[in-house]
Amino acid sequence: MIVADEVVNAESDSELLVDMVEEVRENLGEPSAETVGDAGYYSPNQLAKAEAHGLGVLVPLPETSSSQGRFHKSHFRYDESEDLYICPLGQRLTYQETRWNSHQKYRVRLYRCRRCHACAERGRCTPGRKGRAILKGKHDDAVARQREKQSLASVQKILRSRKSIVEPVFAQIKEHMGFRRWTVRGLEKVRAQWSMICTPHNLKKLYPFWREGKLLLAQ
Repeated sequence: MIVADEVVNAESDSELLVDMVEEVRENLGEPSAETVGDAGYYSPNQLAKAEAHGLGVLVPLPETSSSQGRFHKSHFRYDESEDLYICPLGQRLTYQETRWNSHQKYRVRLYRCRRCHACAERGRCTPGRKGRAILKGKHDDAVARQREKQSLASVQKILRSRKSIVEPVFAQIKEHMGFRRWTVRGLEKVRAQWSMICTPHNLKKLYPFWREGKLLLAQ
C-alpha cells in the first residue's frame, strides 16, 4: 500500500525523509516503528531531525557502498579531548579550518593528516594532493547513533526487507499499469497525476480483502 505520496522538483530526496514520515503520520495517525528509506534519503541533518521528532528511521549509510573500505570516515576515531581524528593506522588528523559544507547549508570543521606523504596506504586512503581530510559536521553524532543502531542483526534484517516491500510497487506501476512518464506539465498537475496513479494501485491491493469480506469500511 502507498500510504503517502509527494512530487517535488528538487534534484535529491536527501532532505525529504522527515517530511514524508510526517505525512504518513497525518494520513494514518502514526508512522511505523521504523521507516526504511533508500540511500537517496541519507542526510545527517534528516537523521538528527528524525531523532528530535521521535521518529524511528533507517537509511543506508555512505560506507555501505563506499569503495574506501577500512579507510572510510566511519573507521576514523574522533578524540574529543584532543579535538582530532585518528586513522585506522594510528595517524592523527588535526583541525585545520571551519568551512561551509558542499551544499552551503551549515559549517563543518576540517581535519587533515600531515603525514600522508610517508604513508604506504595513501593510494587506498585518498587521491588528494594535500593528504587525507575529514569533515566533522554538527550532526555527526546522529550519524554515529544510526551506525550503532544498524549494527544489530535484527535491524539489518529490516533494512534488507525494503527491497521486497517497496521495489515491487515501482515494477507494478511501470509494467502492469504502463506508467513510465508524466503526460502533464507543471508541479501541481504532476502531483495530481501521481496521486491518481497511487489510488488505483491501492484499490487493487484492497480489492481481494473486500471480495472476501475482510475489509471493514468506515461508516
